Amino acid sequence: IMKKNYCLPKMGDASKWAVRFVVLLVLTVFFTGCIIIPFKHERPLTPLIEGSIVDAISNSPITDAKVYLRPANGYQEQAFDRTLVEAVSPDGTFRINPIAEVGWWYSIVFLPMEGFCTVDLEVEHPHYESFKASVGYFGGAMIDSVCSGTRVAPIQVKLVPRVTE
Repeated sequence: IMKKNYCLPKMGDASKWAVRFVVLLVLTVFFTGCIIIPFKHERPLTPLIEGSIVDAISNSPITDAKVYLRPANGYQEQAFDRTLVEAVSPDGTFRINPIAEVGWWYSIVFLPMEGFCTVDLEVEHPHYESFKASVGYFGGAMIDSVCSGTRVAPIQVKLVPRVTE
């Protein structure tokens, strides 16, 4: 005499595909160490930068300089290209909040992540020589970006006056 199993429902085609999908997902996570989820979010591309701009000779604040950012060595995706980010305040200081882009895929990685978050900082003024420097840090990274929007040490930019003849 055969007993019927009333506890377990008979698996239809949809249930079989659901089980196969879950098994495939578990194997993918096991072998790659990450999960990719479609999720809209902001992804920082630059650090938080603060500093001051002064005359190299007199150390007096320079107020009407322009500060630009450019991706360092083309490392970041080209979400921005030589962006004017800040006009300097009357006391010669500036603050550049992290530039971010919208991301659509969010990766969950089961490993520690770190890297360089670097941008090229350019300062221009009509009466001074241009200033260029790479600014950034090496440290813990966001899940889908090397940059986490972390603040770098304050920068003091000393501009050299242009020689006029």
